[in-house]
Amino acid sequence: MQDIISKKSIGERLRTLRLAKDLSQAEISDILGLSRSHYSQVELGKQFPSYQVLSRASTFYNKDYAWILHGNDMEAVIANVKDVLTEEMQHEPSIEFSLNSQVGAVAPDSSTVLVRLNEYVTYEDRRQEQDYIKSLPAVSLPFAQLPDGSYRAFEVPGDEMEPVFYQQDIAIASLVSDHSKVILSNPYVIVSSKGISLRRVVSLSLKDSALVTIGDNKRYGSEILKLEHVYELWEVKAKVSFRLNKTINSISQYFHDFESTINALKQEVGELKQRAADVV
Repeated sequence: MQDIISKKSIGERLRTLRLAKDLSQAEISDILGLSRSHYSQVELGKQFPSYQVLSRASTFYNKDYAWILHGNDMEAVIANVKDVLTEEMQHEPSIEFSLNSQVGAVAPDSSTVLVRLNEYVTYEDRRQEQDYIKSLPAVSLPFAQLPDGSYRAFEVPGDEMEPVFYQQDIAIASLVSDHSKVILSNPYVIVSSKGISLRRVVSLSLKDSALVTIGDNKRYGSEILKLEHVYELWEVKAKVSFRLNKTINSISQYFHDFESTINALKQEVGELKQRAADVV
């Protein structure tokens, strides 16, 4: 199986950081506490750096080690998540939503259909069958409020995204046909070999063909998915909620909890990297 963490990409990022400081391989080797030949193998992408080397490089370059591993600035992701959540929690989109009473009827202004929770297993197997899609309840949406695109409505499964999304809320999502256009920290409905889930994408590596997702509910950890196992990816553009949000003690506490979850993700990434190094 292809490595989720790429030795070559890590080496390229370390080389970029070294050259930015105008250092030789011999000089940075002394700073990081390893031989020049060993460091050279790391920079060439032939060997993973140890946890100690990764930690020293992160401190020396003042660069988040998640960026060294994946090329993603997790601090920027955290900041972006805060902005997104503030917008979602203070200005939740309120849109007109109507369900056609006749199952299978085509919505007058779109072909958007609703996938209910009890349809999830069937949808995974028959999502490419047009006759099946047309048999789902049609919904009408005011597309003037939404960008052009192919939309689908999904009932929210479980509590992984509380308090922004609750179970049986309806997520209005746009199909993502190009993974390079995925926006980190945004919520996505993910149809994969593991089922259908609603989570935020916090890391995406096209080179390593993998994405990392996380829920807003801190009780749940991160998940890593190979892109080959992702069948459909839908970016959530709006939601329809049938209940008021639970009271949050304070928005700062909520962000603290979310940031703690991100830090736990960093630790998991470090452990994953160590396991990858052990099998090399």
